[in-house]
Amino acid sequence: DGVKAWDYAISGEHRITSGSSILVPIPGSLTYGTTALPDKADPTLLDLTDSETEITTAQHGDAVVVMEQLYLQKDLNTVAAIGKAMLHAANNKLEDIIGAVALAGSNVQLVGGAASADDLTADDQITLKDIGRGVAKLRNRKILPWENGYYRLFLNSVVIQDLLEETGLTGVTGVLSPTDSTPFEKGWVTRIAGCDVFRADALTIESLAAGDDGGGDNDADLVKSLIVGKDYMHRATQLPFQARFNAPLGDIMQRAYSYMWKKYFGVKRMREAAAQRILSRSPSCDNP
Repeated sequence: DGVKAWDYAISGEHRITSGSSILVPIPGSLTYGTTALPDKADPTLLDLTDSETEITTAQHGDAVVVMEQLYLQKDLNTVAAIGKAMLHAANNKLEDIIGAVALAGSNVQLVGGAASADDLTADDQITLKDIGRGVAKLRNRKILPWENGYYRLFLNSVVIQDLLEETGLTGVTGVLSPTDSTPFEKGWVTRIAGCDVFRADALTIESLAAGDDGGGDNDADLVKSLIVGKDYMHRATQLPFQARFNAPLGDIMQRAYSYMWKKYFGVKRMREAAAQRILSRSPSCDNP
């Protein structure tokens, strides 16, 4: 269960020891007043009743069957490749599950002044100005950055390439090509516009059907970028990641073995205001 890009959008972790759900306070949701405290009297208590949410876990996992004959043939490379392929698929599946929640937030901005995603054209690619505007929206909502003082920005590889090619602003190539080859976190690219940039390719490109892409005759790719502050998403885990190999199945001749993984967890957006999604197109996509 390796760390994936969308894991860095999660700021809270909870372990469930009983049942399949947990009640969690929503960070920053308390409504406060600014009047002075009364003299010799108790202040009005803040109400927690409407400031909680429930995170429910679900069972996730996969399994494949490996027959004994592979072992008898001593085709150990094939057997190992099967296990690696399954773990690779597990990582992709977990990434997709978390990314789907992250990218479903309600705060959306479109580049180029488009009224909807269908109105975006091939020339509407993201720029540093769009990212800066998204960061400004989070600051105006009083969303806390992460502990290091930066927000987190999740970009598809095509958007990173677009920013590298941008000529309207100076210093973009230098900022996106750091001299330090050792990132402080897996998937980290660099820092721009007050954000730590992470490469996130899972689910960040969506196909717009022909006729729904600004009048084009062909399918076009919609690109999703996401800026995240602290307390946007939390995760609850009931059963941590487990993988088993060579577990006998119900075959009476005991010729069949299973390779399996499982994890019971749930992810939930805690504060919609703590994220800003930016929709754009890109000339670097397969279907610009």
